[in-house]
Amino acid sequence: QSFGQMLNPYEVLLDGAGGETERTIYAPGDTDQFIRLPMEFPPTRFVRGDTVIAMTEQGWVEGTIISQWEKNPVAQKWCPY
Repeated sequence: QSFGQMLNPYEVLLDGAGGETERTIYAPGDTDQFIRLPMEFPPTRFVRGDTVIAMTEQGWVEGTIISQWEKNPVAQKWCPY
């Protein structure tokens, strides 16, 4: 995408976090000033596919880790599991 003489190396679809509506923006440069990878998350003790036991209202129940560091849609924050 270009605007006048400026070329934009990236078109980005924003996910609508923070109450904004989903929209497309352009990063005018390929540097951390304009675009970068998401924050790095600390390591977790378990990886996807690991069998674990988790405390629930019914006591300890066996389960499987299905994802890590998901954004909680209600709290609008990243959660480790």
